[in-house]
Parts: sequence; C-alpha cells; structure tokens
Amino acid sequence: MYGHWREINRAIKVPGGDGQSCAVDVCELPAKFYRLRALPDTNSVGAQVEPFMLSTGSGDECKDWALRTSYMIASGAVGLAHVETDVSA
Repeated sequence: MYGHWREINRAIKVPGGDGQSCAVDVCELPAKFYRLRALPDTNSVGAQVEPFMLSTGSGDECKDWALRTSYMIASGAVGLAHVETDVSA
C-alpha cells in the first residue's frame, strides 16, 4: 500500500549478545524509502538497551545498506550510544 510503512525483513539478535533485533521497513511513494527499527533489548551483562530508528533516502543502494546494517545492529557491530543534541563544532 502506497504511503504506509511495512516490514520487509527482521534481523534477530543472537541470544546473550550485545546486539538488538532490527526490523527493516519500506514505504513506497512510488519511490521506496527505508527505515531501520532497532528494538529494545538487554545487552550481554543484562543492561537495558534503548530502541532507535534510522531512515534512508530512496533507491536500491539504500535498500542494500538498510538490510546489511540491520544484520550489523543484530550482531552488535552497530549501535547508538546516545543522542547528541548539540552537534556544533
């Protein structure tokens, strides 16, 4: 359905690891845009890991990047430590 997000893939975290399960969604307008939803979880020492979301532009390269990155998030290779609101130099 045009203009609505739908899940196209879910990378599942390895139990006991530091990653987060991560869903990849697509929105067709008719260009396709992608978002990654890293789901809340706990890390290998039991600390809570907050959810986060990333979004892309459109195109096949963006889809490929989103799918690859979702597996990196699930494996613990990519995460979000905190949100920085002041990015000035």
